[in-house]
Amino acid sequence: FAPKEEESDLEREGRGLDALAQLGLARLAVEGGEVASAKRELTAERQGLDGAQKRALEGEAVVIEARLDLSANDAPGAYRRLKRLVVSRATVDATEAWLLLAIAAHLSGEKETLGQALEVARRRSVDLGPLAGL
Repeated sequence: FAPKEEESDLEREGRGLDALAQLGLARLAVEGGEVASAKRELTAERQGLDGAQKRALEGEAVVIEARLDLSANDAPGAYRRLKRLVVSRATVDATEAWLLLAIAAHLSGEKETLGQALEVARRRSVDLGPLAGL
């Protein structure tokens, strides 16, 4: 019985690149209204990644998951998911995440978080469109 060989950096990097591709496919699926396909890609994206890789890709995965939540009329689910990483832990700072948080907060009646998310978007010179009046 031989000890397990350590994986090469190239194999690890390959899994990370595969996961990035799967996140891209999941995003395209969400934008195309293909919910089942998006969910499959998100599940596949997590396979074989180590903790550091999962953390590095977490922001993009959370944005896609929140978009899926919102498309399924689960604003509270999107709100909880986004608030945890965008506000509470501050590990995700993407403008898209802040805008999705604003939408989810508005739909969930979370006025304080809505105000915070809209303020961040305004500071980033985002055209808020219909959100501007909130």
